[in-house]
Amino acid sequence: MDKIYVSEAEVYKAIERDCGYRGRQHITGWWYDGDDIAFDNNRKEWGAEHYSLIDFVAAICRQIPAVNDAKCNQFGYVFNLEMRKDMFYFYRDGGVR
Repeated sequence: MDKIYVSEAEVYKAIERDCGYRGRQHITGWWYDGDDIAFDNNRKEWGAEHYSLIDFVAAICRQIPAVNDAKCNQFGYVFNLEMRKDMFYFYRDGGVR
């Protein structure tokens, strides 16, 4: 199983593009909300952006060509020792439909 590593900053930028953020609007962090992954932002009077697993991976596929080309359908999160930073990784799990 090949994993495609994407930095946390790149994922934040991809979510910003997917949500149509402009100018100084940014994603500031992420967390799990039950079965969803939520992204905090600095938009006034606007709650976090919530994604289901399927919607999150689909959003990243739309914004990051390497993830789309690999037909990824799962993700994980890890501290990458080589790069010395927190990274999301995406991969294809053939058992998931």
